[in-house]
Order: sequence, then C-alpha cells, then structure tokens
Amino acid sequence: MNFREVQLRLNQLGVVIKDGTLKRWATVKLIAGPVRDSQPGRRGARWIWPEEAIEDAAAVWALWHLETYLARPSRETIERVKYEAKELHQKYTDNLRLEGLPGDEFRKAYDPKGVKGTYLLSYMLHPLVILWITSIEKVRHNVPIRQNRKVIFDWAKETVHGEAKLTFYGVRLEESNSNEVALLLK
Repeated sequence: MNFREVQLRLNQLGVVIKDGTLKRWATVKLIAGPVRDSQPGRRGARWIWPEEAIEDAAAVWALWHLETYLARPSRETIERVKYEAKELHQKYTDNLRLEGLPGDEFRKAYDPKGVKGTYLLSYMLHPLVILWITSIEKVRHNVPIRQNRKVIFDWAKETVHGEAKLTFYGVRLEESNSNEVALLLK
C-alpha cells in the first residue's frame, strides 16, 4: 500500500500522525518502513508500505498517547517494548508451553459467555507490553485504538494418542474497562 493508504487506515483507527513523524519513525526503525518496488519496463520505482507499518505505528502512537506516565517513552524503551511484545505474541500464538509463562500463575475463571477455562491474566505483564499487544490486535480486528479491549488467545488441551497437545484456535477481542491480555486454556 502507498503512504496515503497507510495514513487513511491509521485515521480510520483514530490515530492521527503527521506525515513527517511517520516517515521519521520508519527511518529510525521504530516502525516497519517501505520497500522499494521497481517495476520492470517502467521508469522509477514506488514505495510499498507493509501492513506491519500500520500495526507498529498504531502501537507507538498508543504508547505516546494512551498511557498516563509523566513522559513519553524513549526510543530505546519503545524498541524494548516492541521486542518483548513480539516475542510474547509469537509465544502465545505459535509455540505455547505451560512452563516459563510470565508469573506462572493461573486462575480458574469463566468468561462472560460461560466458557470454562484457565486464564493466564495480564496483570503479570508490563503495562507497556500489554498496550503494544492490544494495539496490534485492535489494528488486526479494525477496532479504534482508544477503545479498551481484552485480547484473548484461545488454546485447548487435547489428548492425541495418549499424549497431551495444545492447539491454538485464534485471537479474539472482548470489551473491557481496560486493555488486557489473557491466555485461555480450555
């Protein structure tokens, strides 16, 4: 997508970022930057922005505007939060193992729809990591960034040939009073 399409998508999510700021964030690698797409047989090239740029830009914007800290996080802090959130997000969607999860504390609970399960609650995660993950999922589910949501990673324990196996069923968002990240094991 081109730069104007990136700006339009961000505006639809309630995120307003000046052109120069967005390009600067890409230059300093806070967000995914454009890739040059040269077209054979034509003069010049165009710049294609990846979907990840929208996700990253929304998350950086959220860190700057949605938290109540006295100062905006530094570039180094944002880079660290981005790294930690991406590692955790990948762990929650690709290769979940019960050992080594943050806090290793589980709480049996019921979700609002009455589904029994075991939740790993986000109170053990750093608030900036929670904000990054919820921002990314809001972009993916086309939910305005300012709306609070609970991001739930759905997993189920299944027994296959006498061996316990975890299966990932997806990510869903629910309305909430605050931004939260939860892991549901059914």
